[in-house]
Amino acid sequence: AMGAEPMDAYVCVAVPGRLNVEDMEEFYRGLREMAREHGVNILGGDTTRSNGPLVINVALTGCAPKEQVLLRSGAAPGDLLYVTGTLGDAGAGLDLLKRGGDWPGQWGDPLLRAHLDPRPHLLEGLFLAQHGFATSMMDLSDGLASDLRHICKRSQVGAIVREDAIPISGQLRRYAEWFGLEPLALALGSGEDYCLLLTVPPQRAKEMEEAFLERFGRPIRPIGEITQEPEILLGTGDGNLMPLPMGGWDSFASESP
Repeated sequence: AMGAEPMDAYVCVAVPGRLNVEDMEEFYRGLREMAREHGVNILGGDTTRSNGPLVINVALTGCAPKEQVLLRSGAAPGDLLYVTGTLGDAGAGLDLLKRGGDWPGQWGDPLLRAHLDPRPHLLEGLFLAQHGFATSMMDLSDGLASDLRHICKRSQVGAIVREDAIPISGQLRRYAEWFGLEPLALALGSGEDYCLLLTVPPQRAKEMEEAFLERFGRPIRPIGEITQEPEILLGTGDGNLMPLPMGGWDSFASESP
């Protein structure tokens, strides 16, 4: 999310006695697969016994030219807001695991994959940074409603998010209909999507959209704009503006949604 190329990983694991060898082998197979996909070297770490839960701590290093590094503090009034993927799928997948039971695999399986096998948008972040399209960028690990506030706070700006522009997948809409939920709330408040939130100057927006579509074969989605006033608002379908609902994961709160 800062425009760096990943380099090395250090993995520390504390394993409870109840976990069998096959479980850990499966974990490391997934780790090696992702490392190979993105050219990351797993250089070491530590393995020990846990008297409590399974604990996994991964430290990653990366490298980028100084002028290419993207911070959360670079957004300016008039910049357009973009996301590189649909929102809410991973949170819905977690909810399905918690609920248990049966549901149609046509929409349930993709949601489970979004949670259990997430794919970080590393190539997308590198592409956007190397071409100088973005003024600020971060990953949506905690949810749009939470993470957008970080960019606005660091950049000392506000934002308007357009309700009808938020990208919501077909499987999330069917999941929401099945359980009587509101898909917009899921898209705003769910975390762990690991797509990117970025700001782009309006004069570069068309060029960026065309280049992204050509490189990745899918569109990058505009969802709003940065404003001078330090308010974060949701533009509703009927043309009104309201405060963007709070939501997302807070690592330091006693409870998070």
